[in-house]
Amino acid sequence: MAARKTIFGRRSVLAWASLAAVLFAGFIWIDGKIEQRTAADQSVDVDSGNPMEQHPQELLRSAWATNGTVGFFVDVSGSRGNAISLYETAWWSRSLTKSPNRRSHNLDRSTVQEWLLPILYGSSDGELADTAGMPELAVIDSAIELAINTGVAIDSGKVARRIESLRTGSMYRSDMKDNAPSWGNTAVAMKALRSIRVEPPAAVVSAAEKALMTSLDVRKPDDLVDQVIPLMAVMDEDARRRHSTEVAEQLSHIKSELPSMSALDRVTSVAMIRNSPLGPETTAWPSSLVCKDLLVTPQGAAFTKGRAADSRLTANAVDAGCLSEFEPPPWMQSGWPSLQSVTSSPQASVAGLRIAKALSMTEEYRKPLTAQLTQTWLPALQSAKPDGVGNLVSVNALIGLLNADSKALPSRKLGDVHAAIQDDKGLQGIPLLLSAWAEGARLSPPASVDSDVDLGANIFVAAREELKFRLTGSEGYRARATSVLQKLAIGDGTFRFEVKPGNTETNHASPIATAIAAWITQSKVDVESLRGSGACTQDLLCGGLPQNTMAVDTPLLATSAVLTSATGDTKSFPLAL
Repeated sequence: MAARKTIFGRRSVLAWASLAAVLFAGFIWIDGKIEQRTAADQSVDVDSGNPMEQHPQELLRSAWATNGTVGFFVDVSGSRGNAISLYETAWWSRSLTKSPNRRSHNLDRSTVQEWLLPILYGSSDGELADTAGMPELAVIDSAIELAINTGVAIDSGKVARRIESLRTGSMYRSDMKDNAPSWGNTAVAMKALRSIRVEPPAAVVSAAEKALMTSLDVRKPDDLVDQVIPLMAVMDEDARRRHSTEVAEQLSHIKSELPSMSALDRVTSVAMIRNSPLGPETTAWPSSLVCKDLLVTPQGAAFTKGRAADSRLTANAVDAGCLSEFEPPPWMQSGWPSLQSVTSSPQASVAGLRIAKALSMTEEYRKPLTAQLTQTWLPALQSAKPDGVGNLVSVNALIGLLNADSKALPSRKLGDVHAAIQDDKGLQGIPLLLSAWAEGARLSPPASVDSDVDLGANIFVAAREELKFRLTGSEGYRARATSVLQKLAIGDGTFRFEVKPGNTETNHASPIATAIAAWITQSKVDVESLRGSGACTQDLLCGGLPQNTMAVDTPLLATSAVLTSATGDTKSFPLAL
């Protein structure tokens, strides 16, 4: 398995991530402020389809990722599993629970079960977590271990049948597309079956034992890590007893080969043996030998200097006895976030913090978010290209929301703002325009602006033209923005996200589009119209609803945008970029 990077990078203005559809309940918007509802208030809304089973704190906490030191918010759409990486969750949770201090991962069993079981059973029902790059057998093996680790009950018969579908004769493939079964995959399948208390077919056990004995006689160096050690680790008690002499000799041979192995192969091999019944035979192997050249950081084991700790390498380092104390990356109640979720976390954190501010909950998140800002996001901006925008807009917003030291924000050349102003077709320049406007830039107006040009109908086009107006003062750009808004207006105080030629499915109100329209017109968002359209609930949970067709309107982003506008904040752009 290739190492997974856990850094954030640049993203397009429309490359939105998503947050789980959880209910924003227990509070209600009254006369420009959030007020907590009583039990009697909550009982009134039975006809709204919102049973108010959650409190707003749970909305934020389900999107909150932290390791106790740093933290950030995560945005997904659909099920909570959409933001989760099976690979990272399986390996990091194993690292924590098997470390000498037995630190708890605090994963919520019912939440994990929602996304884990469909993955484990190969079901298409529901929205699954990120399993990118993982072959089917690795997915099954990781999902089984995570289920056991979190106490999720599984149907062993259903899982066993799925594993057996990968068998060809006496060997197993990595997935259905793999035409070359291997003994390494066979060892993984045997381990997975036994972990759910299903004994592998007798023909497989017999063939694996025979293959192992053949390998021990031949002793090909290339087979040691990929075949010999995995097959030794799954030998049953009878086989170990019959071949006790050969096993002892092979363990001695493996020990002698450790110095010539890479740190990755060495730690992986020892971890595999120590997780098997042969583990006690290796306890006398010195850590100076097993852990040689392993790069250990405060966050775990890493492949190379300067790279983030890798979850699988860290877990194997723990099993091999090379690592005990480490600080894993932040995780949520439902698991460790995927790379996409981490990438978009600065934007999601602006949204989450704005909701927290509306609910007077900022202090709960201030310290870990400030640590994340100063330890990760600001240094990343400082190391980026001097003319890149990256997450500058979101980081700037977070500095204001957290009252952080603005001097820590690096001085940056914001690229060619003039070119972005002249661009009448693309949307990529919006973060650049927004950054320049937020920093108080003022540019000379152009000689003329063609206000009659057809720019289409998209809320970000309107925002782009409004930013041009605010930077230059040219009324022609304001006229363009107004013209686009007129095309997007539904007529009840709400706005569509976009209108495409020939598309009749464009009459759904978009909370984000409506909030941006209010920002353009410097007015408050029409909360009652959004409620009436069904785009927001009575408690102002917005977006993520069945009638909403725009992926950008996720609950975290949409709710944040509407609350920002509803509080009368006409200065802040409603959506974090």
